[in-house]
Formats: sequence, C-alpha cells, structure tokens
Amino acid sequence: MSVNFLVGKSGTGKTYSIHTEIIRHCEEDPSGPPIILLVPEQMTFQAEREILARADKALTRVQVLSFPRLAYRILQEVGGLTKAQISKTGIHALLRKIMTEEKNHLVLYKNASTTNGFIEQLERMLTECKRYEMNASKIEETLEALDKNDNPTAAEKKLQGKLHDFSIIQNKSNEYLNGLFIEAEDLLRITADSYHQAEKYMEAQVFLDGFHSFTPIEEQMVQSIMKVNDVTMALVLDKQPSENELLNRLDLFYETADTMQRFMQFLKKEDFNIYVSLFQNPLRFHTKGLSYLEEHIEKFPITPTHRNEGIYLWEAISRRAEIEHTAREIDRLVREENYRYQDIALMTRSTDKYRSYIETIFPLEKVPFFMDSKRSALDHPLSELIKSSLEIIDKNWPYEAVFRLIKTEFLFEHIGGSEREEADLLENYVLSRGIRGRRWYDERTWEISKNSDAEMRQFENEKLDDLRRRITAPLLEFQNEIKKAETIKDFGYALYNFIETVHIPAKLQHMHDYSVQTERLSEAREHEQIWKEIIKLLDDIVEISGNEKVSLKVFREMIDAGLEGMSFSVIPPAFDQVLIADAETSRLQHIKAVFLVGMNDGIFPQKPDESGILSEEERSYMLKAGLPLAPGAESLLMGESFLFYRAVSQAGSRLYTSWALQDAEGSKLQPSIYISQLTDMFPDAPIVTKFESPQEHEGEAAAAFVTNPDRALTYMTVQLQQWKQGYAIHPVWWQVYDWFVQEKYSSKFRTLLSSLTYRNQPKKLKRNLSKKLYGKKINASVSRFEQFNACPFSQFAKYGLKLKERETFKLEAPDIGLLFHAALKDVTEKVREEKLDLTELSKAEVTHYANEVVEALAPQIQREIFHSSDRYKYILHKLKDVVSRAASIMAEQAKRNAFVPVGLELGFGQGQTMPPLTFTLDDGTIMEVSGRVDRVDKADSSGNVYLRIIDYKSSPKDLKLDEVYYGLSLQMLVYLDVVVSFADQWLGVEADPAGVLYFHVHNPILKSDQRLTLEEIEEELFKQFKMKGLVSADKNVIAATDTSLETGWSDIAPIRLKKDGEIAGGSKVVDPDDYNLLREFIRSHMADLGQRISDGDVSLTPYRKKQQIPCTFCSYQSFCQFDPSLETNNYRILQEKSADEVLDKIKKEGFSDGMDT
Repeated sequence: MSVNFLVGKSGTGKTYSIHTEIIRHCEEDPSGPPIILLVPEQMTFQAEREILARADKALTRVQVLSFPRLAYRILQEVGGLTKAQISKTGIHALLRKIMTEEKNHLVLYKNASTTNGFIEQLERMLTECKRYEMNASKIEETLEALDKNDNPTAAEKKLQGKLHDFSIIQNKSNEYLNGLFIEAEDLLRITADSYHQAEKYMEAQVFLDGFHSFTPIEEQMVQSIMKVNDVTMALVLDKQPSENELLNRLDLFYETADTMQRFMQFLKKEDFNIYVSLFQNPLRFHTKGLSYLEEHIEKFPITPTHRNEGIYLWEAISRRAEIEHTAREIDRLVREENYRYQDIALMTRSTDKYRSYIETIFPLEKVPFFMDSKRSALDHPLSELIKSSLEIIDKNWPYEAVFRLIKTEFLFEHIGGSEREEADLLENYVLSRGIRGRRWYDERTWEISKNSDAEMRQFENEKLDDLRRRITAPLLEFQNEIKKAETIKDFGYALYNFIETVHIPAKLQHMHDYSVQTERLSEAREHEQIWKEIIKLLDDIVEISGNEKVSLKVFREMIDAGLEGMSFSVIPPAFDQVLIADAETSRLQHIKAVFLVGMNDGIFPQKPDESGILSEEERSYMLKAGLPLAPGAESLLMGESFLFYRAVSQAGSRLYTSWALQDAEGSKLQPSIYISQLTDMFPDAPIVTKFESPQEHEGEAAAAFVTNPDRALTYMTVQLQQWKQGYAIHPVWWQVYDWFVQEKYSSKFRTLLSSLTYRNQPKKLKRNLSKKLYGKKINASVSRFEQFNACPFSQFAKYGLKLKERETFKLEAPDIGLLFHAALKDVTEKVREEKLDLTELSKAEVTHYANEVVEALAPQIQREIFHSSDRYKYILHKLKDVVSRAASIMAEQAKRNAFVPVGLELGFGQGQTMPPLTFTLDDGTIMEVSGRVDRVDKADSSGNVYLRIIDYKSSPKDLKLDEVYYGLSLQMLVYLDVVVSFADQWLGVEADPAGVLYFHVHNPILKSDQRLTLEEIEEELFKQFKMKGLVSADKNVIAATDTSLETGWSDIAPIRLKKDGEIAGGSKVVDPDDYNLLREFIRSHMADLGQRISDGDVSLTPYRKKQQIPCTFCSYQSFCQFDPSLETNNYRILQEKSADEVLDKIKKEGFSDGMDT
C-alpha cells in the first residue's frame, strides 16, 4: 500500500489536484472500483458540486463521504448495524433521566440537570471520552490516584467530585445503551476494526481533503484504510516535517505538521510506501496584497509592504453598521464588478453574535444568503406544542402554557385562519378572570359579563364556550391517557396519539407547501425534518427504557432535554447565494471575496470556553496522568492563528476585514490582535470608518447607501428630515428624490414623504363630530376634568374613544383603594346599625368588625381574587390588619375632635342624594357633574353647622393650591362645594365649609432609637395618621378639628397654634372668603373645560411640573406616540406657586362661575 501526501499552503492547488485525479480515474475506467473522497461533513456538498461542475458526465465511482457516512457504508456491507444508532436528542433525554435517577448518588451535579446548557455539556463530555478512548476503567484509575493523595488541593477535590459523578453517569449510560443502540463514535471504532473485511472497498482509491487534525478514533480509521487502500491526503503545510523532528507548538502549522508526522511514523512502522508532493505555487490569489498576506502571515518580525491590493479594513460604529455596509458592498460587487453571490462568503468566528443582524439586514438589501450552521429546533411550533401540552397537564393548566400551545395554531382546524383572532379574544377573557386548572374544562359555561368591552360582547357566549371546548377536547383526551400512563412507553404512545389526533403531519405538510410557494425553502426543509426528529426522539427513549415506570415530571424532563438538543441540518436551497460561514467549521471553495466580520478582541482569537465539564487546569492534570482528551484552552488558543490564516487565505481577489467599535449596549469593543498584524503588514491600507446613517459619510460613501428602491426610500426620508432641520445632505439624495417622483414607487414615496410634515398633533374635532361623540348633554366627573388638564388627548382617548387597557386578573392599587373605602364605610355603618359608638369600642372589638367587613367584601373585589391563591389569601390577611389599624385610629381621632360622620359614600348626580352641578355651555350643551364623596363630617359650633370632606387614600396625598389652580387636583374642593351648596337639601340645614382632608389608610412601621412603652408606641402610631389637606381658618373649625389642641402642632390635621391661640405659620388653612373665591374659580374653570371638550379639543399637550409628568403612568402612550424630541410635541410647563401666589393670581384674573344654579 502507498500513501501520497499533498503538502502545500492554502491556495496552491491541492484540492484541484485531487479533483483532477478523481475525474481522470473515472474517465479511464468509468466502472472501476469505488473512489472515496473523505472530507469534513460541512464540505461534502461543496465537494460533490465542484467535481460534478468539472466532469463532463456522471461519475458513478465517486463517493463523497464524511467519516460517519463512510462508517455506515462499510458496516452495511460487513455487518455490525444490528443496533440502531441513537440520536443526539435521544442521548440528551437519557442523560436527563439518569441525572434524576442518580441524584442522591451524585456529589457535585446533584441539582445541575436543570441548569441551562448542562445536559449539552455533559453529552459533549461523553462524546469526547469516546473519541479519545477514555473509558470507565481509566476514569476509575484516576479516581484511585486522587484517593491516595493524603493532602489533596481544593482543585483536586473538585476534580475528584466531578469524575465521581461523571463515572456514575457514564456507566449508567452504557448500561442503558449496551445491546440496544450504537453511538456515532462507536460506529467509527467498529469500522476501524472491520474495514479490512469490506470486499467492495478492497481496491478502492481513497482521497482525504479538508482535514488538519483527527481525533484518535478517526486516526485509527484512517490507519485502517491505509492498510487496505492507496490513500492520497491533502494537508495545509508550508513544508514537509521530518519523521522525528521536534515540532514547535507555536508554529502556525503545528497541528497539521503533528498530524502528518504521526501518520508518517505509523507508515514507516508498517513499511508502506510514502510519497510527498509539494505544492508551492499560489494559484488562488489574484491580487498582490492577498498573495503577500498568505506568504508572510506566519513570519515575524512583520515585514511591511506597499502592495495592499485586495486588502480592505473597516471599523464600524456597531455590529449593525458592520453588517449593513457588508451587505451594501456585496450588492455593489454583484452590480458593478460582475461578481455572483456564490463568489462571496461572509466569515465570522461568532455566528451567534451576528446571526440576527444578517437575517434582518441581508433580506432588506435583497442579498440572498445561506447560513452554514445548524439551527435549534426548539423554536419550531411543534416543539412548543409538545413542551407546552406536557406542562399543561403536569402543572394543572397554567395560563402561560395553555396560550403558548394555542398560539402554535396546531389546535385550530386551519393554520392562519380566523380562529387566531378568536383566540386573542379568548385570551383577553381568560386573563381578566384568572382562569386556570379545572375551570378550563369543567361543565360550567363561560359567559361574557355586561361590563366587558364592546369587542368582547360581540364574541358571543356560545362562540367563546365553543372555542374553549374545541381547544380543550384533544387536551382532555391526552390528559386522560397521561393519567393512566405508568411507563415511558405509555407516556410516549400517549404523546404520539395526541399529535396524531390534532393532525400534525397534515398541518406540517401544509406549512411546508406554503413555505415552498413563498420561496422560503430552508423553512420548508425544517418542516420536513421536525417530524422525523420528533419520531426519532420518541423511538429512542421508548427503545432505551420503555418499560421503566417514571413520573410525568421525569418524562417531561426527558422530552425537554431531547428538544433542547435537537437541531436542523440544512443544505443550500439554491446555488447563487452568499455563504455565511463559521471560521472554524466551514470549508470554502472558489471564493473571490471574503468578508471577515467580528474581528474583535475576545471573538477572534476566541476566548477559551470555560463552561465545559472540565476546566483547563483539570485537563492538564489528566494529561499528566496519561489521559489525553480533546485540546484544552491553551491548545485551542494557539490553534486560533491557524484558523485566522485559513480564513484570510480563502479569498481569491478581495479580503474585507471589519470590526465593531461598540456592542449593542454601547460598551466599547477593542479590535483583534490580528488587526494590528494586518495594519503593520499593510501600512498603506486605509482603515475606513463605517457609520449607520448616510449623513455621517461623505462623497461616494454616502451614495453607497442607495442599493435598492425600498432601502433608498427609507434612507432618503431620513435625509430629507435632516435637511428640513437645517443640515446639509449629499446631492445624491436629491437625485433619488427626482427618481422616485418619476417612477412607479411615487405613491409609496408620497406616503413616506408626508412623514416629513407630520406633526403628531391630532386635529381638533369638528363640531358635528364632537356632538356625535359626546352628545348634547355631557355627563362629567371631576376626575375627567383633572385628566383633561393633565392632557386633553388622554381625556379624549378614555371618554371619547372609550379606550381601555386589557383586563388582567391581578390585584391593582385601585382594587385595594376600593376595598379600603368600602371597608371603612361598612365598619362605621355596622357600628351604627348596632347602636354602638365607635369611640367606645375596644381595640379588639374594632379589629373584629374590621375583619368581618373585609371578609364580606373580599369576594366582590376583582372576581374573587383574594380566594384564588395562597398568596392572595395572605395579602387579604395583611389588608385586614391595615383596615383594623385605620379603623382604630379613626375611633381615636373621633375622641379628639368634635366632627362626626354624617354621610358615607354620598353621591351627587341624577337619582343621587344630591343633585349634579349643572352648567349650560356657550354652545348650548348641558353639562352635569356627578360623583361620590367618601365621607362627610359635621360639627356644630356657636350656632353654625360646619361640613368637611374626608377622602381615604391608600398612599400619601396632600392638597396643593397650585395644583388646584392648574386643574390637576379639583376633586376635594368640588366635593366640599357640593355638600355645602346642597346642605339644606340633604342635611336639612345650611352649612359652612370646614375643610378637606386626606386620611392615609396604612399600617405604619415605627423606627426608634429608644425603647418605647406601649402607650408611647400607640401615640407614635396615632401621629403617623395625621391627615393632610386644607382646613378653614375659622376658629370654631380649628377648635372642633382637634379638641385637645392648645398650642403647637395638631396630631390630627395640618394646623398649628401659637400660645395665644392664634393660627401659627405653616398651618394649611384657608380663610372663608378665600374659600368662596376658590369655589367660584373652580366652577368657572369647569365650565371652560366643558366648553373645550364640547369644542373638540383633543390636543396632545401633557403638562410638566418640575419632574412630574402625566405620561409616566398613562395607559395611552403607545397610542398617542408623544415624543418630546419632536418640535411639535412639547410639554406645558407649569411653575410651582405658593398658596398666596395662587390666591393673588385668581383675584387678579377674575371669572364667572358659569353655573346654572
């Protein structure tokens, strides 16, 4: 036997020579023995294509194979395929099961199975052990050596734990697989032992191309081939290494030289004929720069040259800019330089960092491409169907899992039909009611309440319930089968029956056909592959341990692990495409232009991956112990230089090397050390900075943004916006403008052009439209006026368009506020009904009443949310404490003031205790203001009746007169106006205003540096409930507000008295005359607001008061699109004013109250 080594650097014609030789043999003897071209798996398709492109006719002798495919062919002939080959996904499922079963025996990895990516790392480690023949006995030997160490380091202890756990997992895995399955690495080992028995291949000629190193098992297989066949092997080397030469590990070609040296030693030992053919003339490179780069890349010190033809260096402001300019340059090469897309490759050392940019930008630039990397199958809707359906049953029908399943559309009769829209409404219903568990499938009919929005009401009860039952029917059948399942086989059959029941094969075929029709061929192939992969996964786990009894949880974990390891292998759907290649795994042929992107520090050279099972230090230990594994971080880092050499030497005419200056988060990135090497070698090659927008470029660089009409139109619109703001733009954009005016794109152009004059300011409603929207009579509330003053557009959105947020089943602040209001009202009324006095009740009695009313109110809040989970039950318990505390404080306050409640939840408006405030607007529209007052207190003093308003708040609140002036805080004073104005009607006596106060409902926590007595604690807690607001400066009111106050600050209200009894500075009081002024001002203000609403004022003008803006919590932000960066979107600036300034300003402005009565 003989072996011919073809030795030469990149581009010297080794591959061309092999292809020529293969074609010659076929032409001389078309029916001769097989010719095997053994190449890396990623290279098989390209190699077949290259050979066929050069041959004049079909070549039946030639078999282009990877190692696994060759092993399969050999074992088909000699036997040995009696066992099925287990898939990677099956291994993942098995490992998850083993981790669960052996959890109590593991030391370090007891809880690691759920860690993201751990099963993948474990599978890689098992594969590595098989490839490098590290079996259980060798691991055991290492463990014994570690055990003998009386003084182990922390690192050795950790390694011991890892090997202990790994040994258990490896042994258990072998137990399951032995006799049933064979793994890919086992195929190679068996093939190496039995290759000599394959008679069909006895006289075969074997060629190896594209390799620079081999795993031990691959090396054994090659040696077995060499013993039987004549072999030709191409290796990328600068020279032939001698048989016993001591190789320099820092040499660029060390790994390839080491490979050749080992084979030569083997061949010498076997006494085979060895031939070496040196290829020294570079044939690939058509420019002096590329030729010089290939020739001198490994030579140090670097010798600079002025021959930089074909070398292009780009620094991009971001990765997006990097890919955008790459796509545009590819487009230019095709249009202007007569390139074809297949002549171009984009290479990167980190596909993951660039995938999303490429998949987004290349289609926009109309650049066809093929991504030469496997895609995860986890995002395919069938994977989601399986994961979510199992989760639904295991987790008792949680909302998230149910709707992940529904949104796959596999449960619908037709994918992409009207059922999806109905499902969206169904989701709204489920969210608003917190439906989960048995409520999904019990017999109770789902009904839409009258309070639901109009769109939901249109979705009739019958349709809602019918859709619910159609969705749940197959799931219920699946659930019943799952509940009866005991073994893995039972679970597997139940899952298979479920996906058959919902007609997955037919729906996948429909998806495949649609993808073909829309020319998404890669996507179509994924729909083909997913079914086969899922069935293979189920077959594997059933075959491995089908009769073992497991829980649903374990079965789920096995399926999830299998799906996580599943990926799609794809081939180019068309020939003329740009190849997106990985610098490590991809193999390129006949490429004219290479775009090497992502040349940043840490990416190329790539930082060693420390996330594997074994660290670099642990690998070194095992290497010293005579247990070599795959190359560690140090070896891989040294190998990066060879990968860089191979990447830059792929280009025949042009090499574009680019790097980003910052990442997506704006963090600074550094260029790779290889960039310094290139700039030192080619000092005349300019580094061109690439920006994201055209205006940052000059001359032809700006014109390069004009690639296709759609993209040009987008960029031109932005440029004209810049021009409109006074910036100069490149003349090319006026040429583009002229072109669009003339061409078929003119309608689209005019639409986009209108954005230049877009002001994002809604037009005032026409009078007739406003009348249709609001009617001849406006029923208003004070909160509506406050919302209008905050932003007129938000008032229009809520009360005009009646937009509202999607209802969700969760406890919101308004729900808690509603509970507090109702509870404190009910406590007061219940005490009254029982003819008791709140001030005379003990704290325990108050707590009893508070708990009783809260318990009674709980079912009325947010569809019984307090009884929906343990968490909400706990919240209810805490709210009882809050209400109890607040009621106790109310009782204590009642003891210390002369006011008593006379009205609770007192309404004013049509059919209420008090009439509405009625206004006739300038246009004849009638406006009625109605509302409900939390609490009205009354005090009698010196023959006068005084009324005050108490409003319960779940958060701190104060009344500021400047907010009253700006219309942002009108409610309390309007309510006081109403109860005083209509006192003779509802109370039977005229009354004067006493003030407005906010009562903060909470359960405060005290902080003190000193130990307090119980009495002191109670007194401190009482002070925490001091009310805020405004109090009448009438002395009778002051005396009634806090009967215990003689001097200093009150603990009840914001008032302070001097020693002489006069009101002191800092008190929040208002004179009776000023109250009347405020009353008239507010009435006039409401009349003006009503007129503006009636006139159709929908302006987008939110206020800004210091840092306070209404947009922060506005529900309509996504709708109004208010953007302060636009010149037409400006805040109304409100200046802070003191109470005196407000009153002076009101007096100066003058007004009419606008009231009818």
